[in-house]
Amino acid sequence: MTTKQEYQNILTEVNAIGQSVITLDSNLTTIDNSDLVTDDVANILMSITDIQNWANAAIEQAIQEEQNAVMNNFLAELKVVFDRYAAKIEIGSDTTGYGEAYGTGETAVGIKLTATFEGTTATKEINKSVIIGSDLV
Repeated sequence: MTTKQEYQNILTEVNAIGQSVITLDSNLTTIDNSDLVTDDVANILMSITDIQNWANAAIEQAIQEEQNAVMNNFLAELKVVFDRYAAKIEIGSDTTGYGEAYGTGETAVGIKLTATFEGTTATKEINKSVIIGSDLV
């Protein structure tokens, strides 16, 4: 399997070749102003553009696959915790505490977490529009 870095290396090399072809075209035009030379260089540049487009598409696909893998791993780990604690997430209240969003022009919706372990159920509501790990403790 080809890595994203390998595609990026190809793209770097192709870009360098493209610049060399442009320089060659300039030098050839100075020496021989014929359409044959210009057409040949134009064909080479079109081929280079095709390779660039292919490499960029492959890089985008590799990025998407990496993102999917990260999210799938995250959700798999989260599922383990949810299963262990019979947890659920609900939409929390639609208000924030005094000053929490003051002056920011946004209203936090937040979430309500419920977890049950060994017969004990606990609930926590976090009223922020962006929640990070430190908000969970």
